[in-house]
Order: sequence, then structure tokens, then C-alpha cells
Amino acid sequence: MRSMMRCMVLAVAGVLLAGCASLGAAPPAPQQSARLLYQIEVSAPGTRSQGWRGVLYGEDGAPIALAPGARIETMAGAFVGVACPYAWSTCGAIETRMHAWMQSHDHNINMRERWTYRLQARGDAVHGELLRDGVALTNGDEVLTPMGLYRRTESGWRHVSGG
Repeated sequence: MRSMMRCMVLAVAGVLLAGCASLGAAPPAPQQSARLLYQIEVSAPGTRSQGWRGVLYGEDGAPIALAPGARIETMAGAFVGVACPYAWSTCGAIETRMHAWMQSHDHNINMRERWTYRLQARGDAVHGELLRDGVALTNGDEVLTPMGLYRRTESGWRHVSGG
């Protein structure tokens, strides 16, 4: 009985000490939320109707309509509007260097996985994220996607045409 009381007293003292210690600790720094700037996603992967669409997003999070041939400069880079006449088209808002690369490369490599590329802003920094079937790639230096080759940089994933 006496040892049981001793255990209870020690347990209560431990809880109290842990609570006091946490009072003096600084609260964790708030995570700066990321804002989606751009997304390009493969549609109908692995089929004859495979294509991909690029979408730019404004500061309010709404998609920016970009007419075919129109150009726009954003913190994510320079983009050109490409028409979407068919389901298998490579179209929408396309980064200008990627658009130039598309003129001389096979730019719709047929693959079964659903690939997505995102550019996100955290403050003034832009970070590139590459996803395969909804899962972010966290290892590797280069990866081939239906949209071409991507390389990991200090600021995340970038298309090889984009440096």
C-alpha cells in the first residue's frame, strides 16, 4: 500500500513538473502557408486521350483565364496561353521556356501514372512540387514525366527547360 502511494505521488509530481516546464517553452513558430501559383496536371494518363493542362492562379486563389497566344509575367515566371481543342491537347497556361521546349521535343510522353506539377509561394519564395499519383516526390534528382524531364533544385522541382 505504501509503495502504491509513493508511485502515485511520483506520477502526480512528474505531471506537474512537465506542465511547468512547458509553460516556459516558447510556442512553435507558425507555419507560413503556401499559396498555389500554378498547376499542370496530366489528364487521362496512359490512354490515347492523355493530355495535360496548365492553370495559373491569382492572389485570390481563382484561376486566371489566359487566351491562346496571350502572355503574362507572374512571380512564378512568364506564361503563354495555349488553346485546348482536344482532350489530348497539351494546353492552358504553359511556362514560356517549357512552351519553346515543346516545339522540338516529344511533349506528351505516354505513362500510366497521373503526374502533377505545382508552383507554390511562401512569402517571396517560389517552390516547385512534383506529384506522382497524388504523392509528392521526396527523393531523386531527376525524373521523367509525360511533361518531360524535371530536375530537383534548391527551390524544389523544375522542368529542365526552366533552369
